[in-house]
Amino acid sequence: MSKGIRILALLASVIAAGVTTTLAQELRSTNQVPGLLGQTSDEVTITNMNAKTVNIVYWDGDWKPIEIVPNGKVSLKGQADGLRVRFNDGVAAQSVILKDLGGSYAITRNEAGRWAIQPYAEVAGGGTGLRSR
Repeated sequence: MSKGIRILALLASVIAAGVTTTLAQELRSTNQVPGLLGQTSDEVTITNMNAKTVNIVYWDGDWKPIEIVPNGKVSLKGQADGLRVRFNDGVAAQSVILKDLGGSYAITRNEAGRWAIQPYAEVAGGGTGLRSR
């Protein structure tokens, strides 16, 4: 093998190692939720961690309905004060403002068996088998 080919092979392996390290750091910085790598700082990602489809409405100049399928996720643009979301928790209508723009939330069932939207890191650390940062 010529010296030039060896140098190119070495250079390619160094570049590949750098890309792998960068991707690993991005995954750690997004709570290891696939799909958050392209999320912008004015969006909120909501993951449905239930076995049933969840219907919510969110504020984007007017109220817009959206379905989130089981294990599905959506990224929605928030306003300056956060993302306004309304949903029925199974008993009553709820209205919340998800203030962590650029962050991620999960829809789960709480201890009372009602739908709840919580920061993803709290849910991931709560015995779901998923790892938080």
